[in-house]
Amino acid sequence: MANISLASSALKKRNEIAESGRPITISRYAQVAYDGKEVVELREPPGSLIQVVSSRHNRVASLPATPNLEITMQVDGASMCEVDLGFGNVYCDWPTSGYFVVQPPDLPFTVNRSESEDFGLLTLALPWASLRDQAEQTVQRELPNLGGELHGRYHRDAHTQMLMHQIWMELAAGQPWGELMAESLSTAIVGRLLQLAEVPLPELAGARSQNKLSSSSMRRVKEYIHERLERKIMLDELAELSAVSKFHFARLFKNTTGKTPHQYVMEQRIERAKQLLRDDTFGDQGIAPIAMACGFSDQSHLGRHFKRLVGVTPATYRRAARGSRP
Repeated sequence: MANISLASSALKKRNEIAESGRPITISRYAQVAYDGKEVVELREPPGSLIQVVSSRHNRVASLPATPNLEITMQVDGASMCEVDLGFGNVYCDWPTSGYFVVQPPDLPFTVNRSESEDFGLLTLALPWASLRDQAEQTVQRELPNLGGELHGRYHRDAHTQMLMHQIWMELAAGQPWGELMAESLSTAIVGRLLQLAEVPLPELAGARSQNKLSSSSMRRVKEYIHERLERKIMLDELAELSAVSKFHFARLFKNTTGKTPHQYVMEQRIERAKQLLRDDTFGDQGIAPIAMACGFSDQSHLGRHFKRLVGVTPATYRRAARGSRP
């Protein structure tokens, strides 16, 4: 009974934060539903916009309405059920992974029939209150939800599957999530959902021929990033420099550079760290001041990303740089 209470408390907390309009902390749940038992593991790395739930089930269960836009994707096993997400019955016969439905905000997930056995789900909850304004700016009309084309059927889309997998793997690796990373990934997913919903994107009409940032916009964005690498950088700020919504900006930036905004910023922070290590700017003060000067939360945060991108630790890199001096 205590485990079910923990699950209810976690759900209540999630909804309270979403209703307040504040950013939601990423929460990683490992949830198992067998023989009426439910075990929940809750982890809350600092500061982000989204939640991810990993769960195993032997049946599909109805869920209450929440303020979130929720993507529920099958990641293993097989399931068969009939559900209603507020746009009529959807018959889901999912023989393998990759299939998903999108639950609209403020509408329940109603299961009318379930004939499933053992299967796993990954659910991504996005706070619609935080994302709706930008989505409406993008499509230039009101969006209480993303419409029947999205919510009234199930989907299988490689791009959405890749983004969901990326989010989960980052969490599983224990990565500290900055707001730019969370914004970049959640914006990319919502942008993809807008495409799947077949919502017209009028803001792109004039730029469809190139579908990239102009050279002047790209220069402003790069200068802005380089001048603020030690600070928190938000996607809204970068989009404003290019006079587009953050949904368009994320897409245009990726088309222009081949990288997401978060990937680009991370690479620039690592380049600055390499420069400070080579110049021995902080002498024998250690790695921590360099981490802070480059916008990392702490020395271990810098160390993980430095090793991933450079192949060695910051300390090893600095020793090699000192040894190569005349």
